[in-house]
Amino acid sequence: MTRVIRSGLVILAFLLSACGGEPSQAPREAPAPPAAAPSAPASPRFDGLYRTEPQPWAGSTRVHWLRFYANGRVVEAMTGPESRPEEVAAWLDFGHPDARQRGRYELADGHVRIETQSDSSRHLAHGTLEHDGIAVEWRDRTNDQRDTRRFRFAPIAGWAVAAE
Repeated sequence: MTRVIRSGLVILAFLLSACGGEPSQAPREAPAPPAAAPSAPASPRFDGLYRTEPQPWAGSTRVHWLRFYANGRVVEAMTGPESRPEEVAAWLDFGHPDARQRGRYELADGHVRIETQSDSSRHLAHGTLEHDGIAVEWRDRTNDQRDTRRFRFAPIAGWAVAAE
């Protein structure tokens, strides 16, 4: 019997040391899992515009803009860095004559393909939707100029989903 008690105490001591504690200590809590990154949206937002940070372009500085529609249409524009989203929103519309770079976009598994054209240029972009914007590899098919662009979403007050 003494041998059984001694064996039990040895096993108990082993288990306590394996757990890193004493009998009086409370059990350890498992560490919290890392916070999940925000998931990519299934589609771009339609209640605002997407814009880049000001970028050098042809000896000056420009901001690139995109407006998406639920039916697969997209409008693209370029302005000076002083343009505010509310000002651009007043004319960046598929039917507006100043919005000349028009086209379509397609979505698949968080990726977006954008193709636009005007009288003088054709653009193609492939990228990914992100929780706060869109990152794309951009190509001007007219002159084969390429760059990487990151567009951030800018909501426009009073805009609802544009289903045009």
